[in-house]
Amino acid sequence: MPDIPDRPQKEETLETVLRQAFGSTRQRIIQELGAPPTLANVSDSTWDQLRQTVAEDSKRAIIVVFLLGMRRIATEQHFMTNAEVAGRRAAEYAEARSRRLADGMVRTFQDRFRGHVQEAKRRLDGGATMAEVEADLKRAAEEIAAEQARNGGVTETTDANSAGEMDWKDIYEGETGVALVAVWNAEPDACEVCLPLDGQPEEVWREEFPRGPTAHPRCRCWLTFVPAEEFAEL
Repeated sequence: MPDIPDRPQKEETLETVLRQAFGSTRQRIIQELGAPPTLANVSDSTWDQLRQTVAEDSKRAIIVVFLLGMRRIATEQHFMTNAEVAGRRAAEYAEARSRRLADGMVRTFQDRFRGHVQEAKRRLDGGATMAEVEADLKRAAEEIAAEQARNGGVTETTDANSAGEMDWKDIYEGETGVALVAVWNAEPDACEVCLPLDGQPEEVWREEFPRGPTAHPRCRCWLTFVPAEEFAEL
């Protein structure tokens, strides 16, 4: 059973958004490194701009996936949530999640790019030209940002989908009084973290993963829901 319709497309959309968000600031970072290149030369305002761009640009894509997660479960369970309530919850989730995403991506970029900047200094000392070093730094920055975008496209799609599913569960239980059991679903080729969770109820995994997948970066697991009374009979 698929988790959300056209999942690869949703992952690709978010990946593209993240790649473009980094692309709009990447050249400014390279320029501010100076000669010799020094990461500390990059201004706080540049990093702040990158965080803001990532957060703002990713927000809409995250909202879409959150609502798709809600809609899939609502359709399966024949219980549609109020559109205004769903929209508000999606916006609240996306606002907080996009900020965390932006903070994490910028920190990771800085940590990984720092090594390339240090290597650039060593190459300059060894006789490389500034043009050669700058070309290498541009290439490294692009590769790091592209990898982060790919990972983010998968991870954030899963997390937004799970958040939408679990928010729907909260609404459903609150309005109907019927308790549901969230069941973890993993792909057949899932990793050693997720495969043991396949088919397991939330009491098994909720202490470690309180809102379900993701369990790790690039996790593609999803949830299904069973009335508690029915689950007890399985």
